[in-house]
Amino acid sequence: MGLSYVTSMHEAATQFKPTDEAAASFGEQLAFSIPHAARVLDLCNRKVWQLVHDGVIESIKIDRSRRIPRAALLSYIESRRGAA
Repeated sequence: MGLSYVTSMHEAATQFKPTDEAAASFGEQLAFSIPHAARVLDLCNRKVWQLVHDGVIESIKIDRSRRIPRAALLSYIESRRGAA
């Protein structure tokens, strides 16, 4: 995966403009909590939990915490672009 692909995916992810804080931290973080991922996607927490539960968005467990890798969010956004 090239840098231009990652850059274009970041631009696609931030086009939603959920909040300046969420968009600004998107490019720096490796993984997101469910609430933070929900803010980045501009969705409610419950919807993100459902997407994770259904296996639509990949997640990982770190001890007792669940995190969504940045690549999983980018993949989800790309899949939705194809569905539109």
